[in-house]
Amino acid sequence: MDIKLLKYLGAKIEPVVTLILIIYFLVPGLGPPPLDSFMRLISYPIVAILVLGQWKRFLYVSTRNIPLLMLIVMAFASILWSAAPLYTSDESKALIRATAFGAYLATRHDFKELMKLWTWTFGITIFLSFIVNIRPINEAWVGIFSYKNHLARIMTYAAILMQTNTMKPGKLCWLAKLGFYLCIALTFLSQSKSGYVFFCIMLLIFPLYNLIRMHYKIRIIFLFSILLLAGSAILLLVFNLETFLVDILGKDLTLNGRTQIWGLMFEKVSQRPWTGYGYSGFWTSKEAEYIYKNSWAYGATIIEGFRFNSHNSFMELLLQVGVPGLSLYLFSYLLTFSRTVNLLKSTRDNLKKIELFWILQNLCAMFLFSWSDSGGVLGNDSIWTFYVCITLRTGIECKRMREKNSSRSYLVEQNMVG
Repeated sequence: MDIKLLKYLGAKIEPVVTLILIIYFLVPGLGPPPLDSFMRLISYPIVAILVLGQWKRFLYVSTRNIPLLMLIVMAFASILWSAAPLYTSDESKALIRATAFGAYLATRHDFKELMKLWTWTFGITIFLSFIVNIRPINEAWVGIFSYKNHLARIMTYAAILMQTNTMKPGKLCWLAKLGFYLCIALTFLSQSKSGYVFFCIMLLIFPLYNLIRMHYKIRIIFLFSILLLAGSAILLLVFNLETFLVDILGKDLTLNGRTQIWGLMFEKVSQRPWTGYGYSGFWTSKEAEYIYKNSWAYGATIIEGFRFNSHNSFMELLLQVGVPGLSLYLFSYLLTFSRTVNLLKSTRDNLKKIELFWILQNLCAMFLFSWSDSGGVLGNDSIWTFYVCITLRTGIECKRMREKNSSRSYLVEQNMVG
């Protein structure tokens, strides 16, 4: 067969395959068990083929965030000291697959293309959550997901993107608005109280985009005012915590027993603070029995196929890879956040500003959800893939910006000398 024809077919098939993989990683167990097993099996060679097709650039892109790379190496190496080495060995492969896929996306797509790709992903997810495999649990809507909190979390990410798309000029702006309203509807139907709170918080960030575009003196005044209002709101919340949690959100002061679990987890972390219990090595080992026997967690473990988690990504990192692992993740996150802010301040292109503002919002959402959810941080799902993609892509864009500025400085210097 003609090589040019093969390249043409590959170029047409690649976006479809990429989209299918993102949806598969975003919604685990979407299809029947045989299909799910088949997808899991073929996803490894597919990701490998995609990576090998760009292997030289892939190697370069993968080193754009060294703390992230060190974290992945540590998670894989934790097989050596894991409390459940078989689970760590098996699931670390899935982690590497998701991470490699994220690096591949950073290699192939800029922020504009990523927005299009995720618009298609969330559009399909929203549509399917309304019409396919609807499984109401205790009158809460879960759509194509297993849990209401999972639905609410994904709809928050989707709403951020849909609302950001409305900020761009174009004939399809009405479609983005429709998608945004559908996200609101699905979040409301999920009956996830924490989902409501995070959804509203993320919507409050949108006015900050206008702040970014203001003159720096006016920006400082507005920023000071926002900080003052935010500080007052936090104080009001702290002094009325019981009213907010119990009366409004319907939770108790222990966050439905989570603080009890976290206290017991700290005891276990103190026994292995520098190594942790290995990636996916704690809840699958006998080490977890101490928490099961001394808390309500035991009742959750009797559900077939369910693995208990602490609903806190930072606590999970401490358990799995210890203090060094958590430090590496936080360093990686702060590096990505600072790079995004620098890019946002430096660019003069309004469309690119919107794209970078979308990245910044997603980083904020990831940080918020990490306090109440164990997914998306050092996982094998699409949210982790997305994080890997944006942290590496911001590294590439920052390097390009530095090189561009250096070239300009050199030309100015030469003109002055001349």
